[in-house]
Amino acid sequence: MSNIDKSSNTSKKVARPRSKKIQAAALTGLVSTCYSSLALALPTGEVVVNNGAGSVTFDRSTANTLNINQSANKAIINWSNFDINQNELVKFIQSAGNNAVTLNKINGNSVTQISGALQANGNLFLINPAGIVFNGTASVNVNGLLATTLDVNNNDFMNGAASFTGAENSTSSVKNLGEIKAGGAVYLIAPEVSNEGTITGTAVASRVGKVVLGAGDKFDVQFDSSNLIGFQINNLQQAATTTATNSVKNSQTGLIQAENVYMSAAQTAALESSVVNNSGVVEATSLIDISAGTIQQDGALLKTNIIPIDFKTTTINLKASDSIVTGANSKTAASTLNLETTKAEAGIGGTVGSKNLVCSIVTRFCERIDINNYYISNT
Repeated sequence: MSNIDKSSNTSKKVARPRSKKIQAAALTGLVSTCYSSLALALPTGEVVVNNGAGSVTFDRSTANTLNINQSANKAIINWSNFDINQNELVKFIQSAGNNAVTLNKINGNSVTQISGALQANGNLFLINPAGIVFNGTASVNVNGLLATTLDVNNNDFMNGAASFTGAENSTSSVKNLGEIKAGGAVYLIAPEVSNEGTITGTAVASRVGKVVLGAGDKFDVQFDSSNLIGFQINNLQQAATTTATNSVKNSQTGLIQAENVYMSAAQTAALESSVVNNSGVVEATSLIDISAGTIQQDGALLKTNIIPIDFKTTTINLKASDSIVTGANSKTAASTLNLETTKAEAGIGGTVGSKNLVCSIVTRFCERIDINNYYISNT
């Protein structure tokens, strides 16, 4: 009996320390895991591929902040992760200011999630073929922004011949649920693009305030004579064999503000249709240009949704190959409204403001509501 008791006591004495060690090890592992998770919250895995004639440095000395200092006009950085959590700040400090652009390529198969603050005194290009989401707490304040799922050759970018292409039949997307502000242009381009937040392109000096939501898998970037200032996107296209439907959507909570606003969904013969759907508010002082296979307009297209004496956008262009349909909640106010369809069977109809808008392709007649001039064509 005593031997058994001794054995049992010995066993108990040995078991207790082991249990404590196991618990300590588990606790250490948990703390380590939590610490690693916190440490990896900001963008990580940066590799400077090309820094032009200058340098790019990274400063994480301030909590929840990553400062990126760029001395050259152009730079390319590869990232393994570019997520920004809420209450975190990623700030690009570009010596050339508006004459600078940073091409950020995010590798891997995960969608980039931006929930914190992203700032730059120059231009930022964000590329992630898997997709990019600006969440509801995201706050972006830059001089110019291009967020896309399409890729570009590094050498072409550095040499100023920037043609972007994406995988055929891709359904990756760029989505905004937060707030994006630019002292110039904002471009969101992917096979699927949607806005549920606020996007503002403000005119600065000679730069036109512009917002572009584009769905397609090919486009070109053109720089101006200084090679950087006021970059713009041209030739939004879709590969001839692509069958995935391109779509652009500005939802009911979406607000877009700029001098010029473009919403375009590229289409080819292989596509059944491409769609631009606006149920939110688009405010543009000069131009609203919408093109797609089908245009569904059930929101506001005007200069300002706060109705003053002059609330009309100078020109609104709606061009569709299939149909243009406006719904009961549509508000359209323009000095000149151009409606165009390119198929004989295409129809145009719906409401402007609170009244019916019925435009006949045959007679070219359209009821006139808050519109000085209107042009109906079927080519």
